[in-house]
Amino acid sequence: MLKNSCGSANEFCHTGDPSRTDSSFCCPRINQDPCDAFVRNGEGNLNLTRYYYNPVEADCFPFQYKGFKGNENNFLTLKNCQETCKPLTTACFGGESPLMNNGRVVQCHNFVCPSTHYCHRGADVRSTVCCARRGHSCDQQLMLGVGGASMERFYYDTTDDACLAFNYSGVGGNENNFLTKAECQIACPGYRGYCPHGKPDVTEHSLTTCGIDTGCPRDHVCHVSKRGSKTVCCPDPASFCLIHANPGPCNREIPRWVYDKTTGTCKKFLFGGCQGNLNNFESVEKCTEICCDKGYN
Repeated sequence: MLKNSCGSANEFCHTGDPSRTDSSFCCPRINQDPCDAFVRNGEGNLNLTRYYYNPVEADCFPFQYKGFKGNENNFLTLKNCQETCKPLTTACFGGESPLMNNGRVVQCHNFVCPSTHYCHRGADVRSTVCCARRGHSCDQQLMLGVGGASMERFYYDTTDDACLAFNYSGVGGNENNFLTKAECQIACPGYRGYCPHGKPDVTEHSLTTCGIDTGCPRDHVCHVSKRGSKTVCCPDPASFCLIHANPGPCNREIPRWVYDKTTGTCKKFLFGGCQGNLNNFESVEKCTEICCDKGYN
């Protein structure tokens, strides 16, 4: 496929017989991503060797093009096809390798990832791959990503207890990244935001309430939430303030604060960006409020 010289982004340059100048036309673009289109042999009497991308095999293969009525998944050379469509190995958070199968990157624009992975939906087929899950998506930090794209996405904000819009750069994000606000709201139900730190206890998809005659499970305390004035069971600071800092398995370096029980103060540490534990605060003020002011040691 020749470099697109058509004036509209909704058109692509169809190249027929390269020996004839009258066989190249600007045609309506059916698929915004050529790698996502089914291969079409076309119509006519020609037998032109072309290359198409097969997302199941994650590779480019030759086919014989008849000369007319093809589509965007039609490349003049193997190199051009691979450079355009070959899946990225750096689309996942922190540059982590995506899921592989027999040495090939597993793409997920038309495939469901296994439960250990989620589908990272990038700007195109190349960056839509299965990435490893790192805890609950709604508890993960906002990651704008890297790359040249600018796509409106939605993330769950634990502070505002709401799904908010952001512009995603295309690669390097995490699972807290939803195509629509509705998708975000379904994935992140509104039980977050009830506790000063962490999430309330939930039993069979319902908040565990408490009161004078009803206690809370182990390592939780009864808390009157500002949200709806409900009494819910929240993580007990007496348990999580006393555990050591846990940077988690990811390789980001996010400044956070941890309560040090030996000194009775809050100290900085570098959080990897996923998992970890509740002795992990975004500000020294929050750490002081939850742990220091209570005098846990």
